[in-house]
Amino acid sequence: MRPQSSRQPVPVLGARGGIGCSTLTLGVGLAAADAGLRVVLVDTDVHGQGLSRLAGLVPGSTSWATLSASGPVAAPARMLAGLPLCGGARILGFDGSAQFDTTAAPVVISDLAADVDLVLMDMPLHLHMGQRWSPWPAVVLIGPDVTSLQAAHRCVRGPWRAVGLCGRGPLSPDVVLASCGGARPVRVPQVRGLEFAADFQDAARVLSRGSFARSCAVLLDRIREEPGDGG
Repeated sequence: MRPQSSRQPVPVLGARGGIGCSTLTLGVGLAAADAGLRVVLVDTDVHGQGLSRLAGLVPGSTSWATLSASGPVAAPARMLAGLPLCGGARILGFDGSAQFDTTAAPVVISDLAADVDLVLMDMPLHLHMGQRWSPWPAVVLIGPDVTSLQAAHRCVRGPWRAVGLCGRGPLSPDVVLASCGGARPVRVPQVRGLEFAADFQDAARVLSRGSFARSCAVLLDRIREEPGDGG
């Protein structure tokens, strides 16, 4: 039986300049696909476009640019069918252009979320950029310093979950979920070898094995619970 759908997009924001957001988004997305969920990974970072580049999106792929050019947004099922499939997850991102309509984006993402089991959003590098238009409770990556926690409190509207980065290097952080409601924190170990990934499939293989993948599966369960309150 297919697991219950959360039906709400999950933005992943970073209070440390975005370090680790794409890695965590990918890891949890792959865990969701492995669990039988229909999952869409959405790249909303028009400047960085990290997920899009890793997925190898090229002109002609269904992307933010093609959606903008097509006028009225297509029905979710039709739009979903056109998205590239990578590692068991559909990708909505950028094909090298910088076309991104922050007014239409929440509508598109909400439509997708209503038609799949989980939408994970890789957000812009800075908290305030993502929170300008994203209305949903977020997963927030915070550093071991008080400053990043204060930034999250300042910038993130509504409920959010704090995830602390405790490791070294942008591609191999130790991640600890500071879960809400007294739940036991989830420790996500370092990712090794991701820096050598040649493409999305390589990255998917790295992120889909070992203790990192097992921890992401646990983190997925926590994310799909009712959102906590970061305050």
